[in-house]
Amino acid sequence: MKRLIFVLVLAGLMVAAGSSMAQYRDDAILLTINAGGITATSNESGQTMSGNTADLTLEKVLAGGRVSAGISIPFIYADETVTIEGLDPIDFDFNGTPVLLTCKYNILNGRFAAFAGAGIGIHSSTLKVDAGTTDEVSKKYTGITFGVPAGISYFLDDDFYLQGVYTFRVMKTTPLTDGINHGLTLGMGFQWGAE
Repeated sequence: MKRLIFVLVLAGLMVAAGSSMAQYRDDAILLTINAGGITATSNESGQTMSGNTADLTLEKVLAGGRVSAGISIPFIYADETVTIEGLDPIDFDFNGTPVLLTCKYNILNGRFAAFAGAGIGIHSSTLKVDAGTTDEVSKKYTGITFGVPAGISYFLDDDFYLQGVYTFRVMKTTPLTDGINHGLTLGMGFQWGAE
């Protein structure tokens, strides 16, 4: 029994010691998949729109694990229903797909890795308005987009991490008030290379 306890404790220490070195590795590639919620304010109604967002990010780790740079493609969907007394409800559906070049600075780089960053790119967006008629009005938008993500990652092992991210995003020329939307996502990431 004592040998079994000793072996289990030793195995636990070996696993803990091996995974305590988990962190972003210089020259590694990161693939992160996040999903969550989004809020924005509609220029059309002045009311809050809420919905879903998901994003796919591919990055390269640089500067000894302190910086990561790459590309991020979020998918955004938000909607609202406006009811005016005596009229049929009006549905507003907004969706957008920004494509951003990103750079993140890793404030911590260990089992926990906090980061803040910035991204710039372009977006393609659509607003559909349905006032209960047979014709649905749809308008397309394109423009510049900026994003400021901040988040934290937790490494479960050397090649797999969980992540939580808040993103402040501006999508110019959209029907959102000042083009602003806020996203909060959770996800998972994979790291490979540079071992």
